[in-house]
Amino acid sequence: MAQNSCKEQNSFPLSGEIRQMTVPWFFQALRIQSKTGTALFEYVQTQTALPIVKKVFFKNGDIIFAASTLPADHLSDRLLSGGKLTRAQYDALSELIEKTGKKQGALLVQMGFLSPQDLVAGVKDQVKAIVLSLFDLRLGTYRFDEGPLPADEIIPLQMSTGNLTLEGVNALDWQIVRKSLPSPDTVIRPATDPSCLFQDAQLTGDQRTVFGLVDGKRSIEEVCSLSGVGDFNALKAVYLLLALRMAEIGAIKSEKEMEDARSAVQAAVRSEEAQRGRARAEPEIVVTRESIQEAHTALARQNHYEVLNVAVTATAADIKHAYFRLAKAYHPDRHFDAAMADLKSMLEALFTRIHEAYDTLSNPSKREAYDRSNTRSTAPAAAQRPSGGDFVEKRAEEYQENYAEKVARAAEQFSEGLKEFKIGNYWGAEEKFAWASRMDPIKAPYFFYHGICLANIPRRKHEAEEVLQKAIELDATKVEYHIELSNLYLKSGLKTRALSVLNAALEQVSWVDKVQEAIVLAGEGKLAPVIYDAGTKDAKAKGPGGPSRQGTPAVSKEKAAQALEQFNKGLKDFRTNNFGLAVDPFAAAVRLDPAQAQYHFYYGVTLSRIARRREEAEEPLKKALELDQTRIEHHLELGSFYLKSGLKAKALGVLNNALLHHPNAPRIQEAIKAAVGAAK
Repeated sequence: MAQNSCKEQNSFPLSGEIRQMTVPWFFQALRIQSKTGTALFEYVQTQTALPIVKKVFFKNGDIIFAASTLPADHLSDRLLSGGKLTRAQYDALSELIEKTGKKQGALLVQMGFLSPQDLVAGVKDQVKAIVLSLFDLRLGTYRFDEGPLPADEIIPLQMSTGNLTLEGVNALDWQIVRKSLPSPDTVIRPATDPSCLFQDAQLTGDQRTVFGLVDGKRSIEEVCSLSGVGDFNALKAVYLLLALRMAEIGAIKSEKEMEDARSAVQAAVRSEEAQRGRARAEPEIVVTRESIQEAHTALARQNHYEVLNVAVTATAADIKHAYFRLAKAYHPDRHFDAAMADLKSMLEALFTRIHEAYDTLSNPSKREAYDRSNTRSTAPAAAQRPSGGDFVEKRAEEYQENYAEKVARAAEQFSEGLKEFKIGNYWGAEEKFAWASRMDPIKAPYFFYHGICLANIPRRKHEAEEVLQKAIELDATKVEYHIELSNLYLKSGLKTRALSVLNAALEQVSWVDKVQEAIVLAGEGKLAPVIYDAGTKDAKAKGPGGPSRQGTPAVSKEKAAQALEQFNKGLKDFRTNNFGLAVDPFAAAVRLDPAQAQYHFYYGVTLSRIARRREEAEEPLKKALELDQTRIEHHLELGSFYLKSGLKAKALGVLNNALLHHPNAPRIQEAIKAAVGAAK
């Protein structure tokens, strides 16, 4: 890789007093330097005066495991406090450990208390908690022992150091942040090393705003003043960016460096506008196990132009754009799932080669020298431009392959959009339908559902007209397309235009009686009912996001009775706040009778109340809302879940949609005010 500015600036003493260093910055330094070894932290617990030792194990810069002598950090204690073990199970486990000397994990699976998958999830939560507990540690000593890891002490896991750092910093006490920051007049700049810039770190809107102001000329004080997010939030964001090494101390002097820095920042994190759907970001490259292997194999025969997939005539802007997309896609930190664990060396080789290609082609003198020395063709066949013109001939199978891939991705986006549409989340569904219609612009339903969503989103109704017209252009036989466009005009007070649409539809559709009925209603200024049909098994539901149980298999009376029995059993524990015991009966009720909205609702609420299982609550809460939108609590609970998860835009989307179904509900209006206040 090219000269690494992060490595130059981030060397820490490998031992010393904890108060003289900053733990998250130290972890990032180990990541950047690809260290393998064990970080040990020793301190005395204030309350008990017990000596505590915590270890964090690194492999090639990645955190793969952690251990602690603090009893509360032990796996069984965490499972008990999180509701995943009962007290009886905990006692039985402790007794067996004492008798056999076996490790907790093996016994938990052997005794049937956890599945192997749940064990891995539990260990990941345990490791995460141990690591995050170190971030606000100020007393004691630390050291890093570089060398092979003790195989008998660890269960290797794949975890993102960047996102662990982000989560830990967000929870830090303000005093710790303040003491660790440089002086307010310090100038900071974006990292110049892509391994820092394109790591996996999901920044919040405030953090992205602050990052956008880091340009190598402004001081920390100036960044805070211009951000508009408040000094506390701005300074915490600066601390985080420095901890992640996405920003570094130092000024930028030349205009070219300044322009490169701005471009890099824009590419490293999506803008807040794109995150909220107001601006469209280019879809990211889909990276699979197979695509990584194929790309790595191809490196040996590719030149720099082929690596970046650009033509030899590519402009500097084209090269920069290609580089940023590929660097984000193949950054090793972005692929931590188990299926990719053995591909890290391939990803690092790809990432390094991508950076080398960019470093050469983005520098005019280096590029000229490279072109002179490169005797073979320097561009892929599909990217070369013949001297006689701009037309490039492709083989038919190339078109077919590319189109088939786009069609499949479009269908997937449309399917995801329908899920959001059914629960009335027009904000979430609109983005999915928009992508589907761009990737496969000959499918009328994609435009139709996109238009419906736009028509139901405040301040975006004007965009719906063109999209619905496109749906009619692609398939004029669908009566619902004409009626939906007519209703849009009626809502805007354009009765003449609405009638014109319906009269034109009489010559194009087979359901003439439906159109005639709509004409009569339009003449009276009334909206016609629309039957939505996405071509799916559970398609025909009256009204967007309306209650629909079609497609849900009927259950026998015996199963329904069993489900009710399990549900009532769960309710008893739920009412006494014993969520750990209530969750299994509710889960059983859902499995036995999946058509009952209340079963999904209580199951989701229970999951949201259990530590370390909150993330599982989203699906059952969404299902409850899909099955029954008449219950205000279904909207409120899902909105509350998103708000507590930090997904404020999504929470507001659910609550605003709820207001469309329950316009006079004060509880929803109050929830929206609270969510808006939290978003500020």
